[in-house]
Amino acid sequence: MSDLDQTPPKTNRFHWSRVVLAVSLALNLAVVGLVAGAALRHEKRDGPDDDHARTMQSRDFGFGPYVGAFEGDVRRDLGRAFSQKAGGRVEARARIQAQFDAVMAALRSEPFDAAMFESLIVGQQSDLAARQEIGARLLAQKVAQMTPDERAAYASRLDDMIKRGPRDDKGHDDKDRSKN
Repeated sequence: MSDLDQTPPKTNRFHWSRVVLAVSLALNLAVVGLVAGAALRHEKRDGPDDDHARTMQSRDFGFGPYVGAFEGDVRRDLGRAFSQKAGGRVEARARIQAQFDAVMAALRSEPFDAAMFESLIVGQQSDLAARQEIGARLLAQKVAQMTPDERAAYASRLDDMIKRGPRDDKGHDDKDRSKN
């Protein structure tokens, strides 16, 4: 038998690229899940409470303390502007659901198409990044419009929020929850 006829022995080499892909997928799905949960959580709000949903939508896209440090009317304005530019919560929820449906179909397909699956999760990440960019630009525009005194007051509130930690929907911070 010649050397050309022999196949190299199979090795069980650890493929870091697969681990990185799996971790990336898990993180992407976690972020998308949080966004989907936030959109669904505010599904039945109408009227004045709908402003709260819009505000929470903009906060849920990664701007929690930045948006939370604004006064209530500014938060509502940011939420409305975000909904106008990025689409409302109903559209976001429908888009997220369609993305999850496509991912689930890809996961269940035989034969499994890894390239399609990767394309779908990268698409989800791109969609989220685009919405985050809209939020970042709106936030930067709002801060740029502030007077020096308004900006200093905002910075103080932001600093307090960061030191205090996150709050839940009822306004309780981590310290309040740990007492229960």
